[in-house]
Amino acid sequence: MTLDAFLTKNEIELSPLTKTFCEEGIERMRSSIDPAHNVGHSERIIADLDKFVEENKELEVDFETLLISLSWHDVWRATNFKPNLIDLLISNYREGTNAAKLVTMEMEKEGFGQNLTDKVKYCVERHPGPHPSETKRETIESRILHDLDQMDSWSGGRLQEIKNYISENPKGKYLLPMLRMGKSFILKAASHGYYFKSSQRERDIRYPEFVKQVEELFG
Repeated sequence: MTLDAFLTKNEIELSPLTKTFCEEGIERMRSSIDPAHNVGHSERIIADLDKFVEENKELEVDFETLLISLSWHDVWRATNFKPNLIDLLISNYREGTNAAKLVTMEMEKEGFGQNLTDKVKYCVERHPGPHPSETKRETIESRILHDLDQMDSWSGGRLQEIKNYISENPKGKYLLPMLRMGKSFILKAASHGYYFKSSQRERDIRYPEFVKQVEELFG
């Protein structure tokens, strides 16, 4: 789902500066070198956000904060992908900090206020990690981003893009053995808890099919 489609359907108005900045983040994802962190990931999250909003109408959400965070949370990762185990582990460890530094720097250049910049930094810095910690993420927006990001981390769409990368990219042969070694971790991470009941229900619906897809892809 595109950002424009989501905004129109849900009658959400962003400031011109925020909308342009979100579009810039999504556009950078189009140039991603990481098969798991690309514009497909961004658009699937927006589609899941659309469903989330429909099922959680009582929540008061700061969409300026949430949509900037959603659009930019993986921009750093999209440009720092190397298909080897050591670099992947380093990227995972540094992801939150480096992603937050990048979006903070870009927001300051564009002239965003400090309050909004700080709220986005909080969301982006804390988005990695599968577990719904009560203390790591205290804002509604950071918890929504966590749930949506984790939900797509084990989606069929993402698995298909990884499969395409493995079959079409010469470097893909280095990625498959690592994924096979980490298969049990992937399955375990996909079955973890979420902050919102709607996310937990969606997990219960999607997880059985995901297990089948993992087995087909990784053997």
